[in-house]
Amino acid sequence: CSKYEFEDLLDSSDSHQSITETLYQLGWPTGQKYIRQSPYLKLPENIPEFYEKLSKKLKKDIRRATEKLALQGKISVDYLMKSDEIQKGWPCIEQISSQSWQYNQGTSVVAELLVTQFYKKLLLWAAGQEKALLVILKIDDKPIAFKIDVIEQKVVYGLKKEFVQDYRA
Repeated sequence: CSKYEFEDLLDSSDSHQSITETLYQLGWPTGQKYIRQSPYLKLPENIPEFYEKLSKKLKKDIRRATEKLALQGKISVDYLMKSDEIQKGWPCIEQISSQSWQYNQGTSVVAELLVTQFYKKLLLWAAGQEKALLVILKIDDKPIAFKIDVIEQKVVYGLKKEFVQDYRA
């Protein structure tokens, strides 16, 4: 990791302290940069109405990708939030990550041992705090994609996502 100059730490929450301690133990420099812009967009409450306002091209692309995925087989999604669930789901992450385009670029979860340890420790710590969300997409029970999120104060922060290259849309 590159070392950056950051302003003084602004967040003294237990969550922040635990993450910082984990990174420190792994030997990674830490800090926090304060950005005044919102890190997320609020979606409208009426999703069908929101969908209708999308461009024709975007709706067509969404429909085509959905139909293409459905032709592949039975689609299922696992939502894992507890430590024991995440432990059982971790081999799926390793399997997907080793077949993703990020693996060849050296940026996948399993490309380097320290990175693997970081994501696993962070996810298990967040699960212990009831703040983890691991989503695994499967086709015919075969894992093809995952997303690692941390939930803090009702905001879902996406940390990492990967998919098996063969299933690229």
